[in-house]
Amino acid sequence: MDLSTFLVASGILIAAIMAGLWLLSLVLRDASIVDVAWGPIFVAVALMGLIWGDGW
Repeated sequence: MDLSTFLVASGILIAAIMAGLWLLSLVLRDASIVDVAWGPIFVAVALMGLIWGDGW
């Protein structure tokens, strides 16, 4: 996977997770859940790079 494809896929992953959390925050009426999600989102992007990447 080249860098541009990875960046687009990462952006889509981040946008999808954050949109879902935004909808959940509307239901819960608590926007602070979005702040807690940034760490796991970075882990998800790193795992995506590990799985789909070309290696070292």
